[in-house]
Amino acid sequence: LIHFYKREGSMSALFKRLVVKAEDKDLVRPSDLPLYDEPSTVKYELIAREPGPLEQNIRSARETVNMVAHQAKEVGDQINHVYETGKAHSQGAYNQLLDEDNLLARIGVIAGMGTFGLVVGLVRGRMLKRVVYTGLGAGVGTAICYPEDSKVLTDNIYTESRKKAMIAYNFINGGTEQ
Repeated sequence: LIHFYKREGSMSALFKRLVVKAEDKDLVRPSDLPLYDEPSTVKYELIAREPGPLEQNIRSARETVNMVAHQAKEVGDQINHVYETGKAHSQGAYNQLLDEDNLLARIGVIAGMGTFGLVVGLVRGRMLKRVVYTGLGAGVGTAICYPEDSKVLTDNIYTESRKKAMIAYNFINGGTEQ
């Protein structure tokens, strides 16, 4: 469609030229007729104007949002840096705790966790809870200081308790031991 309109426009321009020349009564040879119109050069010019109130408000909002996003990114980078530094230091301290030569540090962690369990037991209840929470705290401290041994011990306890539970279940139901 676009080419059709372009042709129609060029044909009308050609027709106008021929009519004008015919009125002059000059005869034109077919070889002198132009096939296409000369393209006119189009120039665009931007007129400078002051931005309107809507444009000013949008610009202000955009700049504010960009500034807040930049500040949030900086804060996020700082938090990430603090987190990664803390993670690296904690891992270093834990690796130092797992070193075979740090017996006193291990004893300190176990005793500290036992004391923490005792404090929780004092808050939560009477004598039995104090003993249970103290033992639980010391057990957690031991599991932190000796992770491999704790895993083996946990697996053994699970296996043996499962066997004993099956024996008790079979005893109650009158079955045979397995």
